[in-house]
Amino acid sequence: MVYVASKGGGANEAARLLAPTDMKHVLDSLRGLDTGGTRLYRQMQLDGGTTGGMALSTRRAVEMDIEKIRKVNRSKPRAFAQQTLQLFDDFNKIFEDSTRLSVYRGALDRGLTRKEAARMAKESSINFNKFGTGGSIINAFYMFSNASIQGSAKMLRAMKDPKVASAVVLATGTAVATTHSWNDRIDPEWRDKVSEYDRLSTLPVLLPPGKDGEFRYMKIPVSWGIKPIKVAMDQAMDLSSGKTDTTVADATNKVMVALVEGYNPAGGTDLASAATPTVGDLPMDVWRNVAFHGGPIRPEFPRLPDSRKFFGSLERSKTGRASIGVSRQLARAGFEVSPANINYAYEQLIGGTGRFGSKTINTLTAIGEGEVPRDRDVPFASRFVRSTTAEELGARARVRQKQTELERRRKELSLGAEKQSRRRRFGE
Repeated sequence: MVYVASKGGGANEAARLLAPTDMKHVLDSLRGLDTGGTRLYRQMQLDGGTTGGMALSTRRAVEMDIEKIRKVNRSKPRAFAQQTLQLFDDFNKIFEDSTRLSVYRGALDRGLTRKEAARMAKESSINFNKFGTGGSIINAFYMFSNASIQGSAKMLRAMKDPKVASAVVLATGTAVATTHSWNDRIDPEWRDKVSEYDRLSTLPVLLPPGKDGEFRYMKIPVSWGIKPIKVAMDQAMDLSSGKTDTTVADATNKVMVALVEGYNPAGGTDLASAATPTVGDLPMDVWRNVAFHGGPIRPEFPRLPDSRKFFGSLERSKTGRASIGVSRQLARAGFEVSPANINYAYEQLIGGTGRFGSKTINTLTAIGEGEVPRDRDVPFASRFVRSTTAEELGARARVRQKQTELERRRKELSLGAEKQSRRRRFGE
């Protein structure tokens, strides 16, 4: 909506992106229906308005595709996997291409040519066909860096328009003020319980406590390019509320972190994570005991062996219990590994589709055992709902306390060194 508003379409055309009609046209096209909307969608594809398009295939490519189809048809597991992947691809296409179709339709209504309308449609979101000379190499080291570079550039160009910038700031500020007011009424200490990652990346909205008194909240994702504005509003609300120990220096630091995370194509919230290529993210997280969302992966109990360092919530899922079993087997063989590390590594390595399957197994297993599935184990819902046990909240508080103590000692040492330097200079 921000991109479209900055391209001359204005607020009215940007608001049209919320209409579900074009989403239905793309869905109808995938179902093979022939309607006015599906014909316009196919016209946009022919004009090059999507990142997929209708490409020509060589004879060799067709032969390879036919061979793949034969292999899939001969194997039921392969057929199921193919259908699952196709479902995800179609689901993504409905959202991506319905946005482009709305822009394409609006451009034609304003009198633009089909070629101009197709160009606007393709550029209304991230153009995955666009790469710089070294784009493939950079993307190999830092996943999604191409999308991050394009998204950052588009957002910065869009925000050059004072009207667009004012509308974004007003909308973001209103959303932040509303969610803060709601959360304060439910739990005045919510700021210390929501993970730092979720406060940086989402609008958290508190929900009623879950099973065993779990702290629960809904996460409304915030666009990467708008995150710095959202975080700035967050910090302004924190400073004005007087309910936190946040200082102006702390607030400035968090806004800078949001700027780095929102506009740094390498990603990461600090220098170490930003400099680490994607392939090194997992070992870096495990070594620092900091998950991608900012919380601890495992509890820190120095006197316990690694095989016993895990949160109790890990035992409540099928994959968690499997990780504990693997850890115990390794311990018997003389290798101490935390089950929490094993589970975290497993979830990161299997990817989004794998995690969807894993969550489905955990949810069905819990229902089969007569238990309520954890929020984090329910497919789709886990993307928007976070639940944290009291044990995990305590571990997170200890990490924050340790970081605060280290920062205090660092300041004391710095101040002591400065005083000593003055004494030497002035002969005191």
